[in-house]
Formats: sequence, structure tokens, C-alpha cells
Amino acid sequence: MEKQSGRELIIIPSIPSELRDKLRGSTNVWVQRVDEHIVLLNTLIRDLPKAYKWKFRTVEGFTTQVEELARSASDMFPINQLVWRDHLGSCQAYSLMTTWRIVELARGCVWAIARGEVIASALLARSALETAVQLVDMARRVSATLAGAGPEDRGGRLLDPKLDLNSMLTASQDFEDLILKTLFGTRLPESDEFYKAKNVLSLIQAATRIAGQEKLLPMYETLCEVAHPNFIGRSIYILDRLPTGRVGEEIRVIGPGLGPSAGAIVETVIGGLSWACGTNVSAFDLMAETMKAVATRLSLG
Repeated sequence: MEKQSGRELIIIPSIPSELRDKLRGSTNVWVQRVDEHIVLLNTLIRDLPKAYKWKFRTVEGFTTQVEELARSASDMFPINQLVWRDHLGSCQAYSLMTTWRIVELARGCVWAIARGEVIASALLARSALETAVQLVDMARRVSATLAGAGPEDRGGRLLDPKLDLNSMLTASQDFEDLILKTLFGTRLPESDEFYKAKNVLSLIQAATRIAGQEKLLPMYETLCEVAHPNFIGRSIYILDRLPTGRVGEEIRVIGPGLGPSAGAIVETVIGGLSWACGTNVSAFDLMAETMKAVATRLSLG
């Protein structure tokens, strides 16, 4: 994989210093660590390729190659190599495309915040959070399946050194389906039911149950509320409230600016952005470590 040069790097900018000062007293740990997590993701993208040659095979093409190997190979090892080289290529492609997507969303989110575009930044933070939580789910499933460390242990425990790769085919339809559904998932109504993307809310709810992730769902719910045409997203245009002297009556000054309610939304945006950036790095690393272990196990260059 060819790495990017310094001038070609797509760097996520830092949070504006004046905003960082305003949020210094936040009790949200993700807000407190946003600078750290942006640096982590920027460090990761320096090592990403500017172009990755993903060898993609159709079902027919893959089947043909397996049949050719079956006729010439003396044991199952070359077929196992072909199967898992194909799987690893798809996993690598998914990890890279997902990370590039989060980088673009995170960069746009920071730019929007710097311009005072609270609603736009909330939509971008929400999308980055959704993208990251899917990567987390995929990385955990891949690791659990191949290492035999979880309920998805139906891939033959490929990393189990006792598994004889010369006599046993380690292909797993369940694992292949996981890759295909995640990589090519869609919510378009006319699409094949097989590729129906998993509801991202279910992934967020599951992740929220992990220790230390308790703020994830509340942050996501707030970002969704801002994204939808509900009052919280309009409330930032209430710039001031003026008493009239009558009980239960006031003048609300509205305009295209940032009213008092914008502060809480921005804090949630920063928290969601931080979670997406930091979690992307840990999930990417988990996926990379698993793929490296598989490549070593199968002597894949």
C-alpha cells in the first residue's frame, strides 16, 4: 500500500481555541478528550494509503479459482489461502473506506463549528458517530469470530493453532455473509433483502451497554433530535427573551444567529465528534491486528 505524502494528507483541524475554553468545565469525558482523539485519528490517516488495490471477485470468478486450485493443489492449504486472502481484502477495503468517510465527516464538522454552523455540525457529528459504531461492531465480530472469543465463533477459530489448515477447509458462510452485508449494506427499498443494513440504533444501544460508553446513546439521541425538524434544532434561533410585564407573556427575539440553547448542542456535537474519532482508531487497530494475525497464520504476503 502506497502511503500519502505530507502535502496530500487530509488533516482534521483542531477545535477553535475559544470554543475549547468554553467547554473546559464539561463533565462529558468525550468532550474533554476531543483534542486527543483528533490527534489519534490524524496520526492514523498518515499511515493510510492514498490508493489501495482491492482485488474484488464476483461469486463466479471466485468459484472458478477455487475449482482450479482444487484440481491442482495437493491439500487444502492453497484453497484456504485464496478464501482468506479474499476475505482480508474485503475487510481491508471496508476499514479504509470507513475511516476515510469518518475523516471527511470530522473535518467538515470542525469547519462547521468554526463557522458557527451548529445544525450542520450536528448532522456531520451524527453521521460520523453512526459510521464509527458500525466499524466497532464489525471489528469486534471479526475478532471474536476468528479468535473464537465470542458468540460469533463459527469461523472455525482460524487463529487456533490446533486447526489443521492442510486438511480442513476453513471457509465459513456466516463469516462471508457478515462481510458482504456490512460492506455492501443498503437501506434503499428496492434492494435485495440480504443486503439490508442493520439498524444503526441497535448498534448504538448495544455499544452503550459497554462500561464507559454510557453517554453514547444520550449524545446520539440529541444529535438525532437536532437533525430532525424538531424544536431543539430551531431553538438556537431564539436569541433573547424580553419580559412584557404581564404574567405568562414575553417577547422572544428570533433571528439567524446562535441563541443560548446553542451551547448545549455544541457540547454534544463535540462529544459525538470525539467519540467517533477515538473509537474509529481503536476499532481500526483491532481489525488490523486480527487481519495481520490471519495473514501470518496463512503465510499471506
